[in-house]
Amino acid sequence: MNFEKAQDKLKGPIVPASSDAMIYEIRGGEVWVLTGIRGNDPWKGYLSLAMGGYMDPEDVNPLATAKRETREETGAVRQEIYGLSVEIEFLVGIYGPHRWHYKLALHTADDHELIRTEEQAHILPVLALVFGARVTGGAIRDTDEQKGVRFMPLSAIVEEYGNRIVFDHALALHHLVGILREKDAMESARAALKLFY
Repeated sequence: MNFEKAQDKLKGPIVPASSDAMIYEIRGGEVWVLTGIRGNDPWKGYLSLAMGGYMDPEDVNPLATAKRETREETGAVRQEIYGLSVEIEFLVGIYGPHRWHYKLALHTADDHELIRTEEQAHILPVLALVFGARVTGGAIRDTDEQKGVRFMPLSAIVEEYGNRIVFDHALALHHLVGILREKDAMESARAALKLFY
């Protein structure tokens, strides 16, 4: 049976899957994350903390989706000119399909509070896989989806955009920071990548 016929046989609503790369660096002991201002609805104008999107049927696995989407959202025109290449290092979390919007409040320079709102994070139920990643090459160019892409320290993200972070990216950032601070959590998050090969 070919792919199209198999899709026709599916009954009822389907939950789409997305795969995102939360790209980080450690500078002076502080977590910095690649951010962009979302150019499309939902959450147009809010800060995005992960590059990603829906899985394509051609994507071999969620890791391939996260890498492809990162290149697209950071400016891929021709692969060799724009768009960032990343190495996926660990699984941050799997979210959804029903997800909530979160805010962050700053307590000290290295401590924040996660606040769940009563607002849905997405207009559709979506299963989102978020991976921790590092840049391995490429260059950034603004796209329709992401503007002003740059690295920001955790403290500035929380202080400047804590109430204006897209989807449930604040929750994923909270998990990323926890993984980076706990050796055992990092070992488990790295081991989880084996699920996707």
